[in-house]
Amino acid sequence: MQQDAVQGLLPHLADPAVRQTLTGAAPGLAASVAALVPLPGAPARPGPDLAGLLTRAASLGDVGDLGTAVAATRDGVEPPPVTPRPWLDARPGSDPILPIGDLDELIEALLLVLDRTNRWAHDLDRALDGLAALHLARPGDFGLRVGPVIDRVNRCFERDAPQWGEQIGGDFCHLLAHWLDPGRELPAAVPLDTPRGWLLGRLREVLVMVRDGVASRLLAYPTDREGWIDPVVLAERVIETGDQALQRPLDTAIAVTRLAPWGRAAALERLSGVPGVLAAVVRAACGAGPETGDGGAAVGTAPETVRRAVAWQLGQPHAGPPYLFGEPAAAPPAEIEILPNSAYDQARHVPMPGGGIYLEMTHLPEFQAWQRWHEFAGDARYSTAWASTHWPGDTGWVWTVGLHARRALRWLLEPGQPLPAEAMSRLLREAAGDSAERRALAADLFVQLIDDGRLTSPQLGAALSAPAPSGLSWVWAGPAGYRTVEALRRVSAVSPLHATVVRRALTASAPAWCALPARALCALLTLLDQLCTADGIGPVDDAARAVLTSLATGRGKSAGLARRVLAHPVSGVDWPPAAAAAALAARLERASPVCAASGA
Repeated sequence: MQQDAVQGLLPHLADPAVRQTLTGAAPGLAASVAALVPLPGAPARPGPDLAGLLTRAASLGDVGDLGTAVAATRDGVEPPPVTPRPWLDARPGSDPILPIGDLDELIEALLLVLDRTNRWAHDLDRALDGLAALHLARPGDFGLRVGPVIDRVNRCFERDAPQWGEQIGGDFCHLLAHWLDPGRELPAAVPLDTPRGWLLGRLREVLVMVRDGVASRLLAYPTDREGWIDPVVLAERVIETGDQALQRPLDTAIAVTRLAPWGRAAALERLSGVPGVLAAVVRAACGAGPETGDGGAAVGTAPETVRRAVAWQLGQPHAGPPYLFGEPAAAPPAEIEILPNSAYDQARHVPMPGGGIYLEMTHLPEFQAWQRWHEFAGDARYSTAWASTHWPGDTGWVWTVGLHARRALRWLLEPGQPLPAEAMSRLLREAAGDSAERRALAADLFVQLIDDGRLTSPQLGAALSAPAPSGLSWVWAGPAGYRTVEALRRVSAVSPLHATVVRRALTASAPAWCALPARALCALLTLLDQLCTADGIGPVDDAARAVLTSLATGRGKSAGLARRVLAHPVSGVDWPPAAAAAALAARLERASPVCAASGA
């Protein structure tokens, strides 16, 4: 919306009222949109002082990857990307999540979930924990208090008739129906081979508590919005509940996978000498090492799911998804949203007892492939945000499935979110997609990723060069090519660092874009020429120069632009001081909280 509004006003920039409006609005615009507003005469913000940054970095020592970044900066080359490691580097959130204290508060939380007005994923955890702890409360006016809940549940059943496991709102309705109308049949357990399976398993454990009349706080209740549990808080829960909590193995396992990296030594001290299997499990997950005597034997008697969670916690990082304890996941099925017409042509016409016919297709490979996709999509659509908080140290799995990745794209705005190759691929697809809103979001994400050091020019260049089966990279194929160039133009206009990263990435990916259609190719070469002019250096890579030389033959516009790019000197500084200072400043900013936490 910002992009459309600004682009609609730009042709009228000569109008003083329009110019005044854009000038006043520029500070509040997204960075990539603000870069579209040409406001000459505005005072440029001074960049960071490189020498001062190097001095400051030396005083901090080799914190994380800072030493490598300083060495690269002194050598005049681009530092390697920052690689967030949430399983090691996460820090306590500023907003603790308080548990529900009474029945009225529980009803408010449940209504948020039923009305789908909950703002945070942890609101689901909060409602679940409150129900597990307070479901036995039955004051004299209980029926009056829960009336709004009953109304929502009934309307959901009448409107949607949800089956168990279809969608998360319907499953909360099933859970509440068991609470409000005891004696219902318990749904069957589902395999733990998808995030949906884990979420359903946790809901089912609370169903069992309701059926059996057992009230207790859940071990896995998070203490911050990211899903982490403070180890000291978990230690207190262990002391309070004892081994009874092991009757909920999924609750216990998720408590282990949510164990935060801070405060583990204090938790070990708190649990020292505490008897029981659960205490031994949490001590092991906190890194106590192989326990001897009864302690080691106790861990071995825990449920298998809990033992595997401890092994997963101690073995991070993993290549496979956390819901499979790091084991490889099967490849997703082919995406088939619409059943092909051939299935209807080959269907069997089966008479119905009351008259009429129905089409029997279950024997057809086309129908089976379509069904596999929709079953897979149903799993993926169940929940992304809530599922991701169950393994806050490893969210890489969300990028491997498009249905999850599209929902999770905004997560990349957070500097602590890792940038795996799958996320980078998804980001480029959005930048070249049909939706103007999603393209604007992708540009803002590129700005943020470059700004905080998670994305460097070699990474971006490799992503822009990713091959496709057709030969031409999908980033540049068809209309995507011009959209990709437009996104990179907007990103490069934000700062000298962004401009340099885009220039170097375009140079590195030259063999991938040399076959672009004329319009997109001219736009790209124009951008590259502008960036080379700004940095005072042309492409130095031999492969890029060979591509440009081949494009420079002839008399067309693209040939002239290629010759202009080749005319830039190759003896300049490929990693200019302004970009170097901004990149080092970002890494220093990331290192400062780590130093503060460690007392450095």
